[in-house]
Amino acid sequence: MGQNMLVEQSTSTMKVAISNASCDLDDMALIKAASFVPFGAGATLCNIIIVLALMRQKSLRRRKEYLILTGLAFADFVEGFATFIGGLYRMSAVLGGWAFEPVSTLYCMLLPHSWIWRWSDTATSFMLVVVSVDRFMSAGIPLRYFKFTKVYAYRFIGSVYAYSLVSSMFAWIYPIEEMHRRPGVAQLCGTWDFVSPRYYQYSKYITSFASVLSVLLYIPLICIMRNQLSNIAGRISYSQVDRRKRAQLRVTVTLGISSVATLLLDALPRAYGMYGMAHEIRTGLTAGNCGSAHMYLFHLSKLNSMFNVFLYYTRHREMRLAIRALFCPGKVVISGATFGSSHNRL
Repeated sequence: MGQNMLVEQSTSTMKVAISNASCDLDDMALIKAASFVPFGAGATLCNIIIVLALMRQKSLRRRKEYLILTGLAFADFVEGFATFIGGLYRMSAVLGGWAFEPVSTLYCMLLPHSWIWRWSDTATSFMLVVVSVDRFMSAGIPLRYFKFTKVYAYRFIGSVYAYSLVSSMFAWIYPIEEMHRRPGVAQLCGTWDFVSPRYYQYSKYITSFASVLSVLLYIPLICIMRNQLSNIAGRISYSQVDRRKRAQLRVTVTLGISSVATLLLDALPRAYGMYGMAHEIRTGLTAGNCGSAHMYLFHLSKLNSMFNVFLYYTRHREMRLAIRALFCPGKVVISGATFGSSHNRL
């Protein structure tokens, strides 16, 4: 009996210690947990629309550039879904009163949103780089680019997805090692409670770098686009190659607008957020499981992915019809015209 009382007292002390170290106000923990839900739900809905619209239309699905866009949208969809269920889990933990019950680090890592996040965070940022590289190649070597097949797109997407999977596996080392070393972490499962600080900082810095790189690639691309537009504008009549170039340029302009949104809503907030959180870790100012105030900056990347569906819808007739066909099947007819065809304005 004395042993049972000792265990209960130890568990109670552990629970109090975790609670005090983590968050003094359940209301604040609830607000921060709830903030994940709308951003996650919005990103999930918007990106599944893009994926379904592109994959259901053969005229869009067979084009390599839009397969790459599908790869980006799918990664954003997974990221949004993980954010949504992660927010629901943390809200349930706070409302249910078990947010600060002690659990092992491995328990937290085994939660679906925890390991999905490790993959999607890397995949989304590196798919942005793939989109920029694809646009650079379409403008820089257009004649050669036209000869590329869908295999080219599959290789790009597969490489990013595979790298993200391998990278995410390293996140499991720390929670497995710490499972028996640490007395327990709060069941709210804040990310830096069960993920190695080194791995967390590495993943955030590398994804910030990828987001910035995807934007920087557009600087030389703008110069190439201006030259090509000048050459096409000087022609008396358009050849088939000119029409295909113009179609590609329209897609590039659309993704250029998306790139500006990436800079404002992803690259800069991600970089500054990571800098602020790293500073808090070094100085011990972090709010633990309640999360850093800089955490909110990472939500802006979900707005960036949501923006894409409205951008594609307003700038491309084929995409607009494909999205309408999702909600009115059989009533919207999509011709075999090229997505972003030459008669559209840039």
